[in-house]
Amino acid sequence: MKKKTKVILFSSILFAVGSAGAIGYQMSRPDTMSAKLTSAQQKSLISTEITAVQNNAKPKDVINSFTDKNRLFKMSDKNKLIALQAIYTSLQNASLYYNNTGTILGGEIDYSRGDSKNPLDAAKDNKLIKGFVDELSEQYLEAKPVNSSTIVVLPDWQKLNKIAKDNGIDSKLLAKSDLNYLITAGVDSDKLDVFNGKRVDVIASAKAFERVEKQLDALKEENSDSNVIQDLNSLLRIYNDATFGYIETNNITLTKTDGTVQIDKETLAELKSLAKMNLSLSDDAEVYLKNVDSDGKIKSSVLQKGAETSTTTFGTSKFWQGQTDITSLINAQADTTSTTSESTSSSTTSK
Repeated sequence: MKKKTKVILFSSILFAVGSAGAIGYQMSRPDTMSAKLTSAQQKSLISTEITAVQNNAKPKDVINSFTDKNRLFKMSDKNKLIALQAIYTSLQNASLYYNNTGTILGGEIDYSRGDSKNPLDAAKDNKLIKGFVDELSEQYLEAKPVNSSTIVVLPDWQKLNKIAKDNGIDSKLLAKSDLNYLITAGVDSDKLDVFNGKRVDVIASAKAFERVEKQLDALKEENSDSNVIQDLNSLLRIYNDATFGYIETNNITLTKTDGTVQIDKETLAELKSLAKMNLSLSDDAEVYLKNVDSDGKIKSSVLQKGAETSTTTFGTSKFWQGQTDITSLINAQADTTSTTSESTSSSTTSK
């Protein structure tokens, strides 16, 4: 199959997102643009913004630079797609940065959410968390409530798609870029209410996995060397892990006494339904359920193995290097149990 013309992809962008690079490029970017940008103006703007992304510019700054005075709309089709790639790269980098920030804020979120299981409720009475959540929206990012103290940040695919459409990148033009598969996967999976704030909807998560996988398979057939493949794999990993509890969710509870994980009844029922469906994760659900005992418990070692297999299968996430994978949860619980045992032993000895 003849491959379509692809846009330039960036491979050496710094992960952290800050504001240092934004100052310099805002001073040097072209401000006076004619009805149609000349080739030199387009080259200058793109070069400036790529440098800005490499120097940690935030998505809002990059997007504003391209869309101010309709600059993006006035570019050639080829350069529109290059600009869109720069915008997406800033979003992907920002996801990593804000996910790390969210991890740091986990304790604050847990403290401020009250009796709610939704971490976003912490923003109601906590100005710090409210500012964090508002900042995500301002930076064209979306907050996904995974468990009671964890928010996972992803690009807002709907907003990215709108930026493209509003600036002359219609579906026909977008189809010439590998980003088309990623944006489509993101938009389609977001239509499912996977992370509803209280728990993970297992069936919705499995269906989201299916929608992302469809785009991944199509991209591999079109361009097996695409850099976007790992971005799609990163989305697959999130939905796979959320479905089976390979990341900490409100659906599971670690049992302190015997090292097992308790699966709630609703989740167990959804897993049984998933096993009977004809979805990509149905066979995995059937195998998974064989490890669940009559009380709805599964050995933590099984989940640890599943998390390791997921990492091997889908690779390192380009969005989230979070600490809420099941292994971290189990290790943290083990440390707490160990500390408690030592304290009890010490107390008994002193008596």
